[in-house]
Amino acid sequence: MNYHENNTAPLIYDDIAGYVSAQLNARIDTLARSGRGGLIVPVTPGPFFVLLALAEGSRDVRPAHNSSENAVEALRSASPGGHAIANRTSRMPARTYCFGEPHRLGDPCHAYVHIHDDSFDARRRGVRDSVCVAGMIEIACAMPVDPRYGISGLYEFERTAAQDANALQVSFDRLGLRPDGPLFAVAALLQVNDLRVTRVSELTNSPEVVGMLRTPVVRMMPQRIEHMKDLTGPRLKEFYSSLWTDIQDKVTRRCGGTGLAPDETDAA
Repeated sequence: MNYHENNTAPLIYDDIAGYVSAQLNARIDTLARSGRGGLIVPVTPGPFFVLLALAEGSRDVRPAHNSSENAVEALRSASPGGHAIANRTSRMPARTYCFGEPHRLGDPCHAYVHIHDDSFDARRRGVRDSVCVAGMIEIACAMPVDPRYGISGLYEFERTAAQDANALQVSFDRLGLRPDGPLFAVAALLQVNDLRVTRVSELTNSPEVVGMLRTPVVRMMPQRIEHMKDLTGPRLKEFYSSLWTDIQDKVTRRCGGTGLAPDETDAA
C-alpha cells in the first residue's frame, strides 16, 4: 500500500513548528495535571515515562482509510522501557496496544503505545481544531525504579532505542508522512516527586545517591528533527541523554557521602 497518496487540506497556521510544539506541550501539561489518570491506559507501578512525537506534516495530511490502525500496528515492534507490546483485546481503547497478553482494561499495565486520532473526521471536512492532536504518537511506560537507589539513568530506553526509532518511522510512514519531512518529539518523567537519583561511582563502581527530585514532573522542550529518516537509534539515544541531563539539573543534592540527609540515610 502506498501511504503517501493523500490529499492535503489548506493551511491555516503560519507557524507550523509553533503549532506542533504547542500540541506536544499541551499533552504533557494534561498529564502533569492529571497524573496517571490522564494516560490512555494507567501504567503501574511507580513514576512513568512518556514519549510524544508529532510530524509537522500531520496537520495537513488527509489520512487514508484505516491509516491510524495500520500505524499503531507498526508501533507494536517498539519496546519502551524493555516492555514488549502485545496483541490488543477488544476491550482496549482504539488505536492502543499494551504490554502483557492477554490484557483487559483495568488490569495492571506496564507500557502502551497509542496514536491520537481525535480530529480525523473533522479534518476530512477541512476543519482545523485548535486542540487537534491527530497523528500524535504516544508511548508510555512505568519507569524502572530501584527501591533503595531510585534511578541512575535511562539505560532501558537506550537499550531499545534502535527498534523504537524504527517503529516510529514505520508508523509515521503509514500515516502518510514522507521520510524527508520534519517532526518534533518530547519526553517527560511524571510523578517523580521524592524520587532518588543516583550515579555510579568511578572509584567503587557502585551506585551512590546524589539527591532527590522535589518536583512531580521533569520535562524537555520539544526537539525538532529535521528529517523523519533521521529519527534513528543514535538520535533517540541523544534525546534520552538530554532528558537525563534535565533530570540531574532538577536534583536537590543532599549532604554526606550517601547523598542523603541524615534522616533519609536512616530510612534507607
